[in-house]
Amino acid sequence: MKADQKAPNIGKRICSIAVAMFTMLFVQVAPSMAAENEKDKLYEAELKDNVDLKKKPDPNLQRTELFFLIDENGKKLKQLNYNRVSPLTEGLAAVYNGDPEAVGYINASGEMVIPIQYKNGGLFEEGLACFLARDGETGYINHDGQKVIQSHDYSDCQNFHDGLAAVRVKTIANGADKGQTKAQPAENNWGYIDKTGKVVIAPQFAAAQDFHEGLAEVELGQDKLIIDHDGKLIDGKFELTRPFAENLAPVEVNGKWGYIDKSGKFALKPQFEDAYYFADGLAGIKLEGKYGLIDHTGKIVIAPKYSDVGSFAEGLGAVKDDTGKWSYIDKTGAIKIAGPYDFAMEFSSGLASVQVSGNYGCIDKAGKFVIQPIYDDLVLHSDKRGIAREKNWNSVAARSDLMELHLREIKIHQDPHSPTGVYIPKNVSDAMIELDKMLPPAALRDIKTIEEEEMISHCNTGLRDWLVKNWGLANESRLYKYMDSQNFSDTDLATDRILAAYWERVHGQSK
Repeated sequence: MKADQKAPNIGKRICSIAVAMFTMLFVQVAPSMAAENEKDKLYEAELKDNVDLKKKPDPNLQRTELFFLIDENGKKLKQLNYNRVSPLTEGLAAVYNGDPEAVGYINASGEMVIPIQYKNGGLFEEGLACFLARDGETGYINHDGQKVIQSHDYSDCQNFHDGLAAVRVKTIANGADKGQTKAQPAENNWGYIDKTGKVVIAPQFAAAQDFHEGLAEVELGQDKLIIDHDGKLIDGKFELTRPFAENLAPVEVNGKWGYIDKSGKFALKPQFEDAYYFADGLAGIKLEGKYGLIDHTGKIVIAPKYSDVGSFAEGLGAVKDDTGKWSYIDKTGAIKIAGPYDFAMEFSSGLASVQVSGNYGCIDKAGKFVIQPIYDDLVLHSDKRGIAREKNWNSVAARSDLMELHLREIKIHQDPHSPTGVYIPKNVSDAMIELDKMLPPAALRDIKTIEEEEMISHCNTGLRDWLVKNWGLANESRLYKYMDSQNFSDTDLATDRILAAYWERVHGQSK
């Protein structure tokens, strides 16, 4: 799915913020510098509130995120000990583990039903999921893990929609999907298969999107076109297209957006600066830099006055004001749930996912939290089970980030005569004195809390790097020469010794 598209819902979601690599349900906009700075400040505050250095580091050291199976109230039913977990679709979720990573599938009880074995795998839709095996085989498996379609002719595949799936055909004998053959450029090799694996639309496209309401967007050469199930081109060439929904599709021509019907004719002529797909009878459009909503006739139902709008569902739609906050309005434009939220998704089965202070939860139509906003991501489905993700605050990465945060307040002893511009200690004893002067109280508190092994091995990556760079431990500084004379000639060994010595000093164990 292209990043600038808003796509119709996939499957039955009660409350969803999907794991990024699997679904894109809303417009992704490059964050502004201010937004990035705000995000950094929020993360720093969370570090201070959540990291507990009194605990030993999590045994799953490589996992900076934790996944859980949850119920409809957000209760954690089971921790899922995998590197990554997809949303549940059709009762199954893809799970990734290993080095290199491989994928298998668990059910809504968290039990492994398709063993981890594939190089990659998609979400289940219409009873099938795409898989990529390490031997180059590609195809589709059913809910029992049986290979229903398998081939060594494909290099990529997408999910089934409307009974068809887009597949990318390899173009040269060794299976590498690069270069060109005389018969066919390498980039023009997307086509469609049915559920028996039969090619029903020949590989010929530079890109091929999912079918929606019997039609799909494709790229042929430089043109963006729309085809039907037989591969027949619908009249019209466009700069950009978005999926059909409620019998209309947004398309861009000469920098303006309009809507075409299924014959390719314009139902609403190009006149908008941007246009989203229809949902619940309304579609978001942009005029004079602001978003509003229109009905199927093109009549403006909600005046353009918002920074962005979401999809209407169950009579409510999310709208974003000039401050960047989201609320919900009804079809008259009246605010029904004031928020304000950092982000807000569409309602489904009476619930909607919203973001507050960087975390996601679910609200009902009264705006009451049914699931408190405590998760980084969550996807709750109509089987009353879902997948939630939260930061592993006890991971090595988080613990190290906390130490680096404290080191931003380091008091540097400048020395214009030093090759690094920073005073370089003469020996280890001198280094201890300098660290006492330089490190802020918060860093000293942390060092008093952690074990020596953590001080040396991974918690103090930032401090280690600072010492190497500023005290010349990777070149011929006077401290380097001293450490060499003490048989610590290797940079890592020299840094280990200094860090260990300082840990001993702080803990009253100096030798």
